[in-house]
Amino acid sequence: MARIGSGHKGLTPERVIDAATELTREVGLDGWSIRDLSARLGVAPSSIYHHVGDRAAVVRRVIGGLTVQFPLVDPDLDWRVWFEETLLGVRDTLRGYPGVARWFMMRGPALPETAPIADAGMAALARAGFGDRAGFAYAVMFNQVVGSVAFGDDRDSGGSDADPHDRAALLAGLDAQAQSSPGVATLVRTLVHPFATDPVAEGRFTRDALRVTMRGLAAELAEATQATSSGEAEGERRT
Repeated sequence: MARIGSGHKGLTPERVIDAATELTREVGLDGWSIRDLSARLGVAPSSIYHHVGDRAAVVRRVIGGLTVQFPLVDPDLDWRVWFEETLLGVRDTLRGYPGVARWFMMRGPALPETAPIADAGMAALARAGFGDRAGFAYAVMFNQVVGSVAFGDDRDSGGSDADPHDRAALLAGLDAQAQSSPGVATLVRTLVHPFATDPVAEGRFTRDALRVTMRGLAAELAEATQATSSGEAEGERRT
């Protein structure tokens, strides 16, 4: 372990954020403190405050840096292709940094670094004809994917309210319940066990769920477009 000194010679904001990002990858966003970060850098905690600020400021910089790693997808693609490629890329990034997804769901839209994705996504929806429903569609798709990552982080860390936290005990309990419940048996067979045994099942589930959501949004858009066209045609007949 590096010796902790009172000075901060050679320390830069970039070094602080890089070290905090590494800690987030290793132990999760909620797993480190300013004292842990200063120990990683071999400086006193006051040096962190001097160069970046308090823990909240460091966290914002960490997540801002991760946000710029999100994929920049061709904005001219069909809106469904754009959102699938973008959001699955966002998922891949967030899964490497436990706890960031939950923070991002609550505060991410306020980060300046999210503006390029928001601008491109809203423009794609506007071109598709979503109109005033574009914000709703954008939020539904983003929250679905980012929320699934947050749920996975809680499950993997034991940080959710589920009891017991022991996954093996939970699976055993579900298997026992499945003996007398056809519904639970189907869920265990088609969802629970694949998630527990197949490392790519969760990503596949997220992709498929997003596609179902997009089909629903596309159907709603088609209905709204048809209703508008019918109304315009009726108006023309009356005139």
